[in-house]
Amino acid sequence: MDAQNPQHPPRNPAPFPSSAAAQDFLHNLYLHLPLMVLQLTPEGVVTGVNPEVARVTGFPSEELVGKNLWATLFPGRLFSQVPRFISAVTPSGYMRDVPLTIRTKTGQDKIVAFTRFIHVSEVAEGDSKSTLRRIICIGNDLTDRLTDVERTVAAINAMPGNPADFEANPAANAEATPIEGDIVTPIAATPPAPSGDANHAIDQVHEFLTLVDTRVSELQTAFNNGEFKQVESLADALRDGASACGLLSFSAAAERLRTAALRGHLDRLHNSVQEVVALAKK
Repeated sequence: MDAQNPQHPPRNPAPFPSSAAAQDFLHNLYLHLPLMVLQLTPEGVVTGVNPEVARVTGFPSEELVGKNLWATLFPGRLFSQVPRFISAVTPSGYMRDVPLTIRTKTGQDKIVAFTRFIHVSEVAEGDSKSTLRRIICIGNDLTDRLTDVERTVAAINAMPGNPADFEANPAANAEATPIEGDIVTPIAATPPAPSGDANHAIDQVHEFLTLVDTRVSELQTAFNNGEFKQVESLADALRDGASACGLLSFSAAAERLRTAALRGHLDRLHNSVQEVVALAKK
């Protein structure tokens, strides 16, 4: 009993798990949790998936990684949903319960609810702005919701390292070593935005991809001629077009170019032009 407060026995909080233990638990969660986890570039190229993605889609990881998600899981008429997916993974979009129809490798259509979107960014040394590197999407196959819930509970209970071991311990948490890696910032939830005209959004993508080579060529000419106002104008157009299409890396590069042109920073301007040209060729 506590000498100062005999009514309450002293509490001995369990030690907070080490960073390595937390990472092991998260890795097991990634491998065994019956939820789809997809890692994408801002342009939609798949960089990583967990085993559940292969189970739901029928595509093994080697047939997804390095491929464009839109072309693989949203073929034909299903491509009209891509603008909804793009709006959901941008900061101005929404993040919860985005149900989309995907097509599996066997040709079966399934409804998957993408329920979480996380931006993974990097901040370069000496740069105050972060650069979006990766998007992590969590998806749930709705074809058998009850079974998924039961499998989730069973998977967590069978996993080494029980969630009860990870109870909050503020004092220990403050001293724990942070998990190394990218800066992960969850997108704030906002009410679902209207989907709009999907066909119009697709037309915007096609129009941008058709004109980007011409605009980049004009950009190089304007830079070589010292026409910085023209560079600023072209960078502004490229930024807006890329942003509307969900090409976030390209949009960010165009914004850096516009800023350099506006401020007359020749070294940064030269580097930004090269960056935009390189991205346009991908």
